[in-house]
Order: sequence, then C-alpha cells, then structure tokens
Amino acid sequence: MDFIRAQRTKIPQIVATNLANKTVLITGSNAGLGFEAARAVLPHEPGRLILAVRDLEKGNAAREKLEKFKSASTVIETRKLDQASFGSVRAFVKGLDGQRIDVALLNAGEHYGSLLISSTNTV
Repeated sequence: MDFIRAQRTKIPQIVATNLANKTVLITGSNAGLGFEAARAVLPHEPGRLILAVRDLEKGNAAREKLEKFKSASTVIETRKLDQASFGSVRAFVKGLDGQRIDVALLNAGEHYGSLLISSTNTV
C-alpha cells in the first residue's frame, strides 16, 4: 500500500541554487538519469559541467543536446571515464589534477550478475 501511495506523491521542485563559478561532475551523463541530472543542473548556471562517459561519441552527442539548455557562462566538457577499467579511472583523475570539483553526481553503474575484475586493477 505504501508503494501505491508513494506513486501519487508530488515530487518537490529543486530549490534554486547558485552554481556560478562551481564545477559539477556527473558520471554516466550521456543517457538516462545522468543526462536528466545534467539537464536539471543547467538552469542553476554552473561555471563548468563535466560529463564523464564511457563512450566519447555518445557523450559528445549528449553535450550537443545539452548546449541548448545552458547559459552563456556555462562550459560543458565531455571526458572519458570507464569505471570498469582502473586505467581509465586513473587517466580521468590525472586529467583533473589540481582542478576543483564542487559537486559530484556519481550516477554510472552496471550490474553484471557476477563479480567482474578489471583487467587493469593494478595500482
């Protein structure tokens, strides 16, 4: 019964937040919830929005769609991040070396049904 009641609950609007000069990082932002999260963040005018995606081609296509929702002051970047590859994670972090991330929405994930060990799981 709680499930049915929850379906009829109004979702409150996001409170307006000033994200000027802030950097927002969203993983898995080329589709689904990550894309919608990026779209929801853009009206708050972040200084920079980083789309962290596995597939740069799909990420760039998402960036092009998001460009029409952004303000002139927002810069949208697409960066490769495959969380199943430790080497990709290290390269992503190295690419951000010294840069400030103010908000991180860590959305990406997959369910493989069994344990998956990255082929590059060395430090």
